[in-house]
Amino acid sequence: MNKIGLWQIYDGKLERVQESKLELEKYLEEWIEEDPTLIRSGLTIVGKQISLEGGRLDLLAIDPQGCWTIIEIKKGLLHRETIAQVVDYASCIATMPGDELREKIEPYLKKNGLELDTILEQREAAFALEPEKRELELVIVGIGRAPGIDRITQFLADRYNLPITVVDFDVFVLDDQKQILSREIKEIEISETPRLRTPKTTIESVLGLAHQYGTLETMQKCIDVAEQFDLYPRPWPGCIMFAPPSNRTRALFTIWVKPENGKTKIWVGNKPFSEFYPISEENVKNHIGPEGFQYRSETEMENFFQGLKSLFQEMKNGDCDDLE
Repeated sequence: MNKIGLWQIYDGKLERVQESKLELEKYLEEWIEEDPTLIRSGLTIVGKQISLEGGRLDLLAIDPQGCWTIIEIKKGLLHRETIAQVVDYASCIATMPGDELREKIEPYLKKNGLELDTILEQREAAFALEPEKRELELVIVGIGRAPGIDRITQFLADRYNLPITVVDFDVFVLDDQKQILSREIKEIEISETPRLRTPKTTIESVLGLAHQYGTLETMQKCIDVAEQFDLYPRPWPGCIMFAPPSNRTRALFTIWVKPENGKTKIWVGNKPFSEFYPISEENVKNHIGPEGFQYRSETEMENFFQGLKSLFQEMKNGDCDDLE
């Protein structure tokens, strides 16, 4: 079992921060529902306590590329049974007819003023309702993990190309009785793009689509810039997601090939940049703009590329405020 330790520094001396008695599991589902960035940037929660053949799925989300993210939250330690359960839920979601999946999440969407078609349209991800094209990611959340969890998740990723992100939370109390929440994320690094489904989407097919839309030059420039900074281009239907080399499932930014009113659609994740590189979210924003979906003109896209170059150059030179 992994344990997180925290220490405060007083006049050059260490003092351990004590764990809190707060019953964390009571709040995790609510906190993640309200702020999905606790586990991953860019998620939109679309379902809660969904009744499936294998049980009740805690949370279901969609990421910026249209990938369904299955989130299972356990009370206390994460055990081997948790992995079996989340895979069972994944098999249900992966094979469910589109109309049935829509029906399952409609009550939650309606309650929260959301529309599935609008969410998918923003991501150009109508394919997400087609079982044969649907892609999934799995996340298990708990308070610590039992021995064997890391070995099993690594085995599933290496042998079966099935990545499961493990998220641990804990609460500590400071001397002034204020409580702080700690988080540890275990993400599996694999050599190939992880997918439960494997749509036949390639960089070449996306660039071919870009040629049809007249955006080939912009997309090729994206790939050239990514190559310059060792980013991984992951093709999706209608877009390319750019990820850090250490984790090809995490989007730093995504660019779509179909223009809207002459502008390029782009999603930027400032938080992921700050998680994988030694730079703050604010500094990322100063270079490449705010997080989220945006539409940028040709000039604004050029500024984005220049911002990426200056961002990585700054980190290379060690000039970031974060590194001083």
